[in-house]
Amino acid sequence: MDDTDQVTAWIKELAKGSSDSAEKIWNAYYEKLTRYARRKLAGHPRRVVDEEDVALSAMNSFYRCAAAGRFPKLDDHDDLWKILLTLTARKAQKKIR
Repeated sequence: MDDTDQVTAWIKELAKGSSDSAEKIWNAYYEKLTRYARRKLAGHPRRVVDEEDVALSAMNSFYRCAAAGRFPKLDDHDDLWKILLTLTARKAQKKIR
């Protein structure tokens, strides 16, 4: 099973409430989101929060919204990555204000 297929399987299991899949998604994406958040926060005064806080908040929002069925278009790696990037960008923007 390639990485894309694995992520698709994790998404399906996550929809069933699998904490194992949630952990796999965390392990696969958290560091990438932290780096993305660092780039989004770059050039702005450092406040009480940092890129790890932003990535953590985005991941928590993702899990909460996924559990509530708020992502009707969450089928594969591409969908998941777009959602995570959007959440992270929005969280970073709120911290900058």
